[in-house]
Amino acid sequence: MSETESDAKGKLESILDSRTLGGLILTHPTENSDLIDILEDSDLPFVVLGRPKREVIYVDNDNVEVGELATDHLISHGHGRVAFLSGPSKFTYTEDRLKGYRSALEANGLPYDEELVWNSELVESAAYEVVKEKAKKFDFSGIFVAGDVQAVGAVHALRDLGKQVPDDVSLVSVCNSELTKHFEPSITTVDLHEYWLGNWAANRLIQEIEGGERDRPKVVVPGDLIVRESCGCKAENGD
Repeated sequence: MSETESDAKGKLESILDSRTLGGLILTHPTENSDLIDILEDSDLPFVVLGRPKREVIYVDNDNVEVGELATDHLISHGHGRVAFLSGPSKFTYTEDRLKGYRSALEANGLPYDEELVWNSELVESAAYEVVKEKAKKFDFSGIFVAGDVQAVGAVHALRDLGKQVPDDVSLVSVCNSELTKHFEPSITTVDLHEYWLGNWAANRLIQEIEGGERDRPKVVVPGDLIVRESCGCKAENGD
């Protein structure tokens, strides 16, 4: 219901004052957000969508596993130099996917090079600028991108530098949004199963409202690799 946390804080306080809601799902609060504090001080049942850095009820993916899946797939194609275009550091999934990236490198006997780890906002233009700048300086043959929209910016940046995906650089992204099927090349991505994230969050909230199950503070939805063309594979049947 809000684009920014400052907007959300004002709306949340207004809602709590009016007592018009029976419960609330809070999506991806940042590390320094005080929204959870406000909710905990109220008597409103709530569930967080996205792992917070505190003990509250939440639903999320195993984002360490997400990072491992994406990076390991690129390594399986023979890429020894895999870059990682991450998202803003204020989100816990950014930290977790970096852990997964590093874990996959270590498991495959590859060194971690912080010069190949970059951050951008979760928009195409920001990803484009970062990849265009970094790809001029550093050599890599695979790139793990933290989001599908960023992946589009990364592909355009590489093209403008004369590098084609997947011929020159293999790419794996995260989310499995609709655009990944129709982009050229189609984008290999880790499906976060957003429908089930929302479904589980709603179900857990209903349990909270009804005073039900309280011994399961978190629900973890696994991700699945959806193989398409951007990594150098043929798209899987039906996709």
